[in-house]
Amino acid sequence: MEDITPREASKMLKKRIEELGLHNPVSAKTISFQDLAGTSEIFVTVHGWKPSPVARELKEFASNHGFFLDFVPAKHEKAFAEVV
Repeated sequence: MEDITPREASKMLKKRIEELGLHNPVSAKTISFQDLAGTSEIFVTVHGWKPSPVARELKEFASNHGFFLDFVPAKHEKAFAEVV
């Protein structure tokens, strides 16, 4: 698998979300685990998320492209954990 940057991961996921008819903002960052595992990983966050059946598909998409995915609910929504 080819290494990607947080910006590339964010753009890839944004495109996929729009293909599914959603328009949530996304952000991405690299988190270093050098002291624990000698590696770093890209995490992409989908903001303003409401529970949706496409969550599993998006997590699989992220995994297939080498990054992790997190969902953050809309501010007016109660916090939740998306079960996938």
